[in-house]
Formats: sequence, C-alpha cells, structure tokens
Amino acid sequence: MLSALKQFISNKPDSHHWSDVELGSDFVTRKPVLQSSKDRALNNIILGDLGSGRTVTLLLPILNNDLRIMAKFINDFPSIYDKEDFHTNKVKGLYLNGISVIEPTNDLCRSTFELVKAHKIPGKSVIYIDPTNSNTPSINPMNGPVHDVAEIISMFIKEILNVGDRDGFFAQIERNHLIHYVHLLKLHDPTQEVTFDMLIEMYNNTQLVHEMHVKLKETIPSNIDELDESHNWKFIQQIDEWFDKNVVSQKELVNSGESVYEDVNANYIQGIKHILNDLGANPYLRRVLFGESDFSFDEHVENGGVLLVNTAKGELGKVSDAFGMLILQHLQRAVFRKKNPMDSNCYHHILADNFTSYAYPDLPELPAQSRKYKTIVTLAEQTLSPIEEKYGETYLHSLLGTLRNQIVFGGISHYDAQIFSKMFAVTGEGSQWTPNDIIEQNQPFHAVANLISDNKPTPARQIVTEFIPKDEYKTAKVQVDKEAGEFWLQNRNEQ
Repeated sequence: MLSALKQFISNKPDSHHWSDVELGSDFVTRKPVLQSSKDRALNNIILGDLGSGRTVTLLLPILNNDLRIMAKFINDFPSIYDKEDFHTNKVKGLYLNGISVIEPTNDLCRSTFELVKAHKIPGKSVIYIDPTNSNTPSINPMNGPVHDVAEIISMFIKEILNVGDRDGFFAQIERNHLIHYVHLLKLHDPTQEVTFDMLIEMYNNTQLVHEMHVKLKETIPSNIDELDESHNWKFIQQIDEWFDKNVVSQKELVNSGESVYEDVNANYIQGIKHILNDLGANPYLRRVLFGESDFSFDEHVENGGVLLVNTAKGELGKVSDAFGMLILQHLQRAVFRKKNPMDSNCYHHILADNFTSYAYPDLPELPAQSRKYKTIVTLAEQTLSPIEEKYGETYLHSLLGTLRNQIVFGGISHYDAQIFSKMFAVTGEGSQWTPNDIIEQNQPFHAVANLISDNKPTPARQIVTEFIPKDEYKTAKVQVDKEAGEFWLQNRNEQ
C-alpha cells in the first residue's frame, strides 16, 4: 500500500515546492504579488491598526499558505524520504515543515487551528497552548540546555518583577541568585526531569536546596584538570562554591543533631519568592507551565509541526507578556541549536502578533541570524512606539534593519508612518511614499508593501489583501493523506 502511495505521489505533476507565498494583488496591475521562500527568509514586519485587516487578510492567508506547503511536504515525504539527496536544498530544503504562532487574544490561534484541521495536519504534530482551556497541553520551561534555561527563566521573572523600576543593586542580587538556583536544580541530578514546581519549592525550602547541593558536590570528580570536559566541571565547581558561601548552617536541631540551613540572601530575594508563589497559585499558568511535558522546542523546529500559543492577555495581564517572551526566547535558542542549518533543514516560520509585548534585549538576534537556520520570522503589530519607549531608538532601528520586508496598512500613527516612509524604496518614477500617503490609504484592506526580490529592494507599491474563502476553513485545497501522515510521524525524527 505504501509503495503504491509513493508511486501515486511521485507521478503528480506539481513539482514546485518552494515555500512561496501570495500576499495579495498589485493595486495597479491586479497581478498576484508573490514572495519567494528565499526572500521570506529575510523576514517580515507587518503593521496595521485595529480593523485594518492585518490578521484576517494577511496573517491568516500567509499561515494558510504555510499549512498548504506543509501538507504537500507530508504527502510527498514517503516518495522523497529514501532519496540519496534527501538531506539537501534540492529536496528537503525546498519545503516548509513547521510553524509557530504566538499571540495575546486567541483569535489568530483559534482561526489557525481551524485551518490546521482543514489541512488534516496529523494531530500528534500539533500543540495548542491555551491557558484559558482547562484541557490545554503544557510545556516545561525548564527543558533545554542549562545555561539557556537559566537565562530564559531569569528574564521571565525579571519581566514580571519590572526590574527597571527597582534598585539596581537588589535587582542584580535577585538575578544572580535565581540563575544559581536554576543551575543547581538542573545539574544536581542529570537523570531527573526538573519542573517549574521544583524551582518554587527551592525558594520555600532551604533544606531542600542544601540536599541538592550535597548531591551536586558528590558528582564533581577529584581530577577535573585531567578530564576532556574540564571547563564544564570547573563551571559546576563554581556553582558548588557559590552555595558553600550562600546556603550555610545556622544551628543544629536538638533531637536529631541535624543542621538547619539558611540562605544568606533571604532578605534580598523576597520579591522573587513572592512572584514564584504567585505564579504557582495562578490557575491559568499552572495549566501551561507546570509539570512534565513531552514537548521539545528542539524537536519542533528541527522535525516540524505546529505550535500555537495564546498568551491570554485578558486573563493573565502583564504576566501574558512575560509568558510570550518566554516562549519566543525558547524558540530563538532552539533555532540557534538546529543541526546542519543550511544544507538539510526545511523552512520553519515563526510568527508573533502584537510582538512588542514579547520583545526582549536580544530579540534582534533572531531575525539577524534566522536565514542561516532556514527560519522565517514575521513580526506583526499595531504600532512600534512601545519598543522605542522600552528599549530606545537604537534598538528599534537595529530590529527593523533585520526585517527586510515591510508591509504597512493605512490608518497607522504619524510616528509609525514617518519611520516607514524613510525606509521605503523610491519608485521607478523617482517618487516616494510620504507619511500621509501611507496613512491615507482610503481603500479597506490595502497596504503598502516594500519587498525584497532576489535579494534586491524593489519600489514600494500598494497591494490589495484578501480574505481566505470561508469553505477553506472546513476543507483545505491540499489535505494530508492519512497513510502519508502516519509515515511522516514515524520517521520525522530521522529527518
């Protein structure tokens, strides 16, 4: 049966599998405006205010296109998997095999999930994180390399603590303390899957911290300098020495003779302790960030699948921003850990809507490096002003410089229009889009697109974006064949 399926698919006339996308039609010529996969990998920023059509006429059609390419890849997989040149840009590298979507209201995720089902993407490759759903799957934010996890968790807590408004001395103590606690948790027992619950328990039980420290100390060999991985052991030794100085014996219990251990920084870390306990008591976060999880960011960006994350701004408030930041940082670091980035990877598309809520200091590094890892980054927003307010003008322009394709709907603020007017390429007639030209696009669902074509800037032009036909939310044009889907699920980890 499988051989017959391979033969059927290999004889199909459609041999073009680049992850191109149709953005709409040219307002003047009415011809389709296409963006090639290579140009998409130069990344995109899409700006549009409420009611502009940013989501329904552009973001969703782009994701619908991605799911179509993904469905084609899964259907073709049985016939291309055994090819000698499968792990090259000539075969596997032509396809897109995964998407990740992060947004705050669940509107985009909910509609994308409908499209996922319409394409019959195998359910085992789809994870839909939604704090408002009592049956939501979860992720384990503590999974991943120890240094990456420590930095991500410290940034997550820092965002909630709003450290920018706190005394710099205390903020540094808190950050340093949290990073050491995460390192101890991750390193004291390499065989154990650690969870966010355990980190909270450490901050409420210093005796437990001491016990972990004892276990860590027992793992350190006496001949560190003679080992091939001596630098790793020296780092662990530094963690051990920090706990020698910071978690110390205060007194002995009379009956047992056991020492009571206390954290010498206890007075300085109350903010972290309170935040962690508040997070542990939040029913929405407990659904999505606590306990063990089979989901792996590394496997997701490497092997493909669909990740949808609703950060639930209405229910979580500011914690929603920190939650989205945590997800995006995990994705960024997983992308940078991809193996054989240029030669044998499929494309992966990361889309963050209302992205300014999730921005963090090293976010510009993701689009700056993403092309090397066959990753397309699309950032969408209503206005860029929150970025400049939080991180400054230099940060904003650094980020925009990595997003080579810009699409801007009418009705945006004069502040935003001025920025893009300066960025847009001059037309063939020598004219340029002024801020007022950008703002006063009178027709609904029209946008100015400043696109790269074959690595070269093209004159900015107005495009007409379009809705996805309603019937495609039920029945997609390309659907995954059940047998091909099962074959892909069984073998995708060997891609």
